[in-house]
Amino acid sequence: MSNEKYNHLLDYINSNGYVYIVLYNKMPGVDIPSYLKEDAPYTKLRISNLYSYQPTFNLLQLEAKLSFKGEYYDCIVPYDAINYIGALSPEENIDNSKFYLIDYDKQNRILKASNAEIEYEDD
Repeated sequence: MSNEKYNHLLDYINSNGYVYIVLYNKMPGVDIPSYLKEDAPYTKLRISNLYSYQPTFNLLQLEAKLSFKGEYYDCIVPYDAINYIGALSPEENIDNSKFYLIDYDKQNRILKASNAEIEYEDD
């Protein structure tokens, strides 16, 4: 299934310049700023190939240097931690939670692909 997520991520970022993901931040191997893990078990990130720091997509994980509160952080996100992959249309922005979603179940099978609102649930 990681190959499928890898392909979806590349498709979105290559066609839009951005890809938005929602990840389960408690999964082993996830490396993002610690305060993001404290706020909620799910974290929404915007990954772009339009900036000087280019994300790296290998067959197991996504690596990207992202800016949080004005400081850069080297993030690592295993594909198994990603629950949603979405591309926003150009007229939408990061504060709007409407995504074109690819929704994965716990076995990382695609459940649906649709326009939807992200709903965060606590464990």
